[in-house]
Amino acid sequence: MAGRPAAQLTIVPNGNLMTLQAIRQEMWNFSTLIPSLQSNQTCMQWLACRRLLRNGMRCAVCNTDCRLNAHAANIDGYRWKCPACGARKSVRDGSFFSGSHLTLQQVVILVYCWSRDMPQKDIIHEANIDEKTAVDWCNFLREECETWLENNAEQIGGIDDNGDAIEVEIDESKFFHRKYRRGQWRQGHWVFGALSG
Repeated sequence: MAGRPAAQLTIVPNGNLMTLQAIRQEMWNFSTLIPSLQSNQTCMQWLACRRLLRNGMRCAVCNTDCRLNAHAANIDGYRWKCPACGARKSVRDGSFFSGSHLTLQQVVILVYCWSRDMPQKDIIHEANIDEKTAVDWCNFLREECETWLENNAEQIGGIDDNGDAIEVEIDESKFFHRKYRRGQWRQGHWVFGALSG
């Protein structure tokens, strides 16, 4: 007796998962990125290939492989469901996207625009979000970068493989906020940046 085909166990075949080196070598622009975000399914596949979403899920209750089920009421259109005990999990579970109320497409576009240093008004337009959401996300992304830099600090300068000293360029800037030359003058903060070459 023929029935509905079983839901898949992975978002993409495991052989389609990219290596970290291949991911780091990718270069994107809107014309190459947007086709990958056309639907919930293509966006999930794009993210799973780059290991930004789990490609499969094991049930935490009964240790059975979950299946990827279509679920129209879910913002992503899909969810993981255990065929044995019926437990359900979001496709975003345990990922950078978990807890967000934006679509996966909106988050990818927002992060791309932010990484290209676009003005917030452009981010709002391109990601189709409101100003408060844009401000919150831009602050969140800055904090994420700061945390990464603190956890992955590297020494700059020193000696290279040939025994030569590595030249380091340093610059300083003073940051303060005074719009249209109005308002009270503030002390500001000195920020130092260094580039090792």
